[in-house]
Amino acid sequence: MSNPLIIYGVPFSQPVRAVLWLMLYKQKPFEMVLINPGSSSEGGSRHPDYLAKFPTGTIPSIEDKETGFVLSESHAIM
Repeated sequence: MSNPLIIYGVPFSQPVRAVLWLMLYKQKPFEMVLINPGSSSEGGSRHPDYLAKFPTGTIPSIEDKETGFVLSESHAIM
């Protein structure tokens, strides 16, 4: 079985919820990583580690660990 996609974001964000609902509807396994929007501290969307992976610093973002594929913005993800 393949590794689940990782979704970065916070559940109170409507765009994040839209992606989560789509994943549930399509019955795709995923892991949720909480990201504090706008924060430059560890676990924040403006932290250098997050920006290295997702240069726009936006949520939601997804990552496929198997392929290294990353994508941000809910409309692009869906």
